[in-house]
Amino acid sequence: LIALFGTYVPPELVQEMIKDPDNYSMQAKSDELTVMFCDMRGFTGMSEQLDPLELQILLNQVFSELTRLIGANRGTVDKYMGDCVMAFWGAPVESPTHAKLAVKTALEMTQALGRINQAHKATAPAHANLNIALGIGLNTGQMYVGDMGSNIRRSYTVIGDAVNLGSRLEGLAKIYGVGIVAIE
Repeated sequence: LIALFGTYVPPELVQEMIKDPDNYSMQAKSDELTVMFCDMRGFTGMSEQLDPLELQILLNQVFSELTRLIGANRGTVDKYMGDCVMAFWGAPVESPTHAKLAVKTALEMTQALGRINQAHKATAPAHANLNIALGIGLNTGQMYVGDMGSNIRRSYTVIGDAVNLGSRLEGLAKIYGVGIVAIE
C-alpha cells in the first residue's frame, strides 16, 4: 500500500505514512480538504515562439518547481493538464492547517515563477517574449478522495462540488486580473 501511495504523494509524506501504514487506505472517503488549480497565463502565446524542445524544457522546469513547492508544503499533485497543475492538501496524511499550507504554496509559486521568468529572459531567443504568470484557484470544502479510475489507469484524486468550485475560482482569477482567488 505504501509503495502504491509513493506513486501519488511526495516522498516526505510517504515517510510519515511508513510509521503507521495501517492508518492509510486508497478507499474513497469524504473529507474536508483544500484543492488548487494553477494555470500558466501567457503560456500558449509564448509556446508559439519556442521550438518544441525549448517548450518542453521550459514546461518541465516550471512544473518541477511548482511540484517541489507543493510537496514541500505537504500537498499532493493530482495531475497535470496541459499548462495547468491540480493539487490538494489534507490527504492522504491529515493536516489541520491544509488551507494555510495551500495559500502559502500559492504565494511561493508566484514568487518562484517570477524568478523563472527572469532567468529565461536572460537566455531566451531575442524574438521570444517570455513572461508567464499564474492564475490560481483555491477552495476548501468537503470532497471525495481516493484511488479512482478504470481497471487500466487509476489515480489518487479528489472529486466533488468543492473541487469544481476550485477550478472555477482559477478561471475567475483571469477575469478579475489577479493571481490568486481563494475561498475557505
